[in-house]
Amino acid sequence: MAETEHRSQETRPASTGLFGGSFDPPTVAHLIIPELVRDQLALGAVWLVPAWVNPLKLGRTHAPPEIRLEMIRAAVKNVPYFQVIDYEIRRGEASYTIDTVRRLKRDHPGREFTLILGADSVATLPRWKQYRELIDSVRIAAVVRPGWSLADLPAGVRRRIHPVEIPPLPLSSTMIRERIARGRSVRFLVPDRALEIIESRALYR
Repeated sequence: MAETEHRSQETRPASTGLFGGSFDPPTVAHLIIPELVRDQLALGAVWLVPAWVNPLKLGRTHAPPEIRLEMIRAAVKNVPYFQVIDYEIRRGEASYTIDTVRRLKRDHPGREFTLILGADSVATLPRWKQYRELIDSVRIAAVVRPGWSLADLPAGVRRRIHPVEIPPLPLSSTMIRERIARGRSVRFLVPDRALEIIESRALYR
């Protein structure tokens, strides 16, 4: 029995990471975070899921969804284990995480998914739409800084969370947009191919 269980564990497919966001624009942090989580949790791949619009940030995107999709695709073009999933863009309206997870599990039966979230997002999980179904459907990688605690979360949430400590990355899309608007350089803060699109289309000016 033990040998059978061992073989089953060895042949179990690696989990696929899910990393969502507006990517408005994508920054190097949007690549560093899923890469470090992929490495630490031995994920087989990471699927990046750009949002049409975040339900919590209605009216706050700046570049059109099709351009944001183009930028994140360009940013990961040569990374074989990163794939861009356009479900939410094609849906054309605000999407909740549980809706996307249901669609992915229906289209990819048997695949295990790991939802990659920042610590701030993890702290709000009990307020998410159908959060109990969500945490039963995926495991959750919480991207945290050293010393972050799960103590304030319900036990049912804590059991599904895998903390992944990463170095501080004080870099955001808001900061990038503000620098571009002021005419400041964002080279090396944004993936080169995404920066080419920003410059060719004069975005965020």
